[in-house]
Amino acid sequence: MKQRERQMMNEIESRNKTDKLKAAKRKLKQQQIRRLLQQKQELEERLLKKQSNLSSLEGEYCADD
Repeated sequence: MKQRERQMMNEIESRNKTDKLKAAKRKLKQQQIRRLLQQKQELEERLLKKQSNLSSLEGEYCADD
């Protein structure tokens, strides 16, 4: 009986460790996704700004002709 109890406790501990590892990995992935989405948004904003600047310069260039 004691051996079976120990075995069950070991299985429970093993599952708990596995669950904690999975949760930690999931949290890291979520953080990475948030960081990548933030970078994407920043890059899109920079791109829009550069496109706007190019359009302005193009307008000035065409006006000079």
